[in-house]
Amino acid sequence: MQKLTTFALIVVCLCSAYSVDAQCYLDRHNTSQESHWSSCSPSPNPNPANNNGHWILYEFDQDYPLYQLHYWNYNHPSDLDMGIQSVQIEVSEDGLSWLDMGTHTFDQADGSGFYEGADGPNLGGIQARYLLLTALSNYGDNQCYGLGELRIDVEGVQAPQLLVDIKVKLSGTYNPTTGLMQDQLRVKGLIPLQEPYASKASFIHTESGGGEQVSSTTVFDNDLDEDDIVDWVFVELRNSDDPNIIVQSKSALLQRDGDIVDLDGQSVLSMQAEANEYFISVRHRNHLGIMTAQEYSILLNEVISVDLTDNPSNVFGNQLFEFSDGSFGMYGANVNGENASIAANKHVRMTGPASINDFAALLLALDGDEISFVQDIYNDADINMDGNIRMTGPASINDFARMLLILGGDEIALLSQNY
Repeated sequence: MQKLTTFALIVVCLCSAYSVDAQCYLDRHNTSQESHWSSCSPSPNPNPANNNGHWILYEFDQDYPLYQLHYWNYNHPSDLDMGIQSVQIEVSEDGLSWLDMGTHTFDQADGSGFYEGADGPNLGGIQARYLLLTALSNYGDNQCYGLGELRIDVEGVQAPQLLVDIKVKLSGTYNPTTGLMQDQLRVKGLIPLQEPYASKASFIHTESGGGEQVSSTTVFDNDLDEDDIVDWVFVELRNSDDPNIIVQSKSALLQRDGDIVDLDGQSVLSMQAEANEYFISVRHRNHLGIMTAQEYSILLNEVISVDLTDNPSNVFGNQLFEFSDGSFGMYGANVNGENASIAANKHVRMTGPASINDFAALLLALDGDEISFVQDIYNDADINMDGNIRMTGPASINDFARMLLILGGDEIALLSQNY
């Protein structure tokens, strides 16, 4: 057990012309036991929700945005089995409330003075003052656990950043009278801290995308009401020669006025990809996805603006729902949420077999009872995104009524995602 106030386990050694097994060389780690952290006796974890065990707590002097981790595992040649294999990573702003960043595997060290460690997970710029590593297993039956060093990037110097200012509207929750989307999911505290797409079969993250998280629900609540967060969306950069090839994906946040922003709830969305020409697609868990009708040339660190709310010709196949105020949005009511990665689910429809019928999926969410309702839930069957599921009552709170509106009042209509 050890509590640290720096960004790494600092290994101090003497450089000499006769020693090559030392930290004196860039990114190498020596093999001496004194240069490593070790724990042989379980102790109470700083997070009370965890059991007693072996852990390391990093405490910084303030909140920092945490990005790429690089680690050096336990590198003493005789005790490589002490090296951490499975580790739970958690972060906190106050040392009391902890956010789980997942369980990760650390590679075993090689026991040489040329050992340069390996990249761990990228925490995506999450703000935190505390970083907690809890060892879950090591590389043997050794009762002791060990680690050499951890480096934490707080500058966000990663792959090239492309800045994309995208605007969309969701027909499920847009109010033409106010010109804003409703944010009842935020008001009710139902928006999850971690993006919801990793668990959906047809939302397949590419490259560094996936697992995006925010530090707390305060990210969803901004100073201006129009900037409050409505929900998570799924953004893709697609190859300009073949838009079926997804180059990069990222889960991002959608504000009430339609702006898609980064994980702080305010900044322009950044994507990790090379400067190039891309089609851009935006998808949502219960709306049909849309893709730009043209490629956009995106340069490093230069913001490109893409408004997909003012003209249907900006979207491939003119596939947008027209609101009464003359603006446009993504077709909602895709209740089956593309949970199955088959083309048949890329539709909004009230006819056909239950497996592809959004009305049937809505009814199933109510256990087959048309007059029942479910309150305070984050679910794809919540078409108007007010946190409730119901097929009765006024049109403003009736998910069936919203489905029928999106289908133009035609119960046998079929809307299809066309890319």
